[in-house]
Amino acid sequence: MIPIFKLVDILHTPEGIALAGAYSSDSLHQSLDSLLCEINQRLDGLSSISYLSNSSDYQHLPLQKVQYTTSIGDRVNLFLLLGHLELPPDLVPGTLIYPGIRQPSPSAAQLSIS
Repeated sequence: MIPIFKLVDILHTPEGIALAGAYSSDSLHQSLDSLLCEINQRLDGLSSISYLSNSSDYQHLPLQKVQYTTSIGDRVNLFLLLGHLELPPDLVPGTLIYPGIRQPSPSAAQLSIS
């Protein structure tokens, strides 16, 4: 599994806990437009994130919202809002954050039910 980023900071916001870090790209020489497209594809429909706990199993946390900002050097900083929850003690700066569960897209059969 490819990580989304390495956790740099845990922010306490009015909307709840947010995890911050720089997006991990597979390519070092990628245009900003291409990088933003990749981010949208990787994070589209994501309803949770995961991390490898101290007991060597993946823990999942619900994801409410994703925000990102760009900066000099085509770097993209991600902010993952988790909401008002208590974080596990082993989720600390330096932890790799992975994609978790995706929300399934409704199928054509589900859309045609009336």
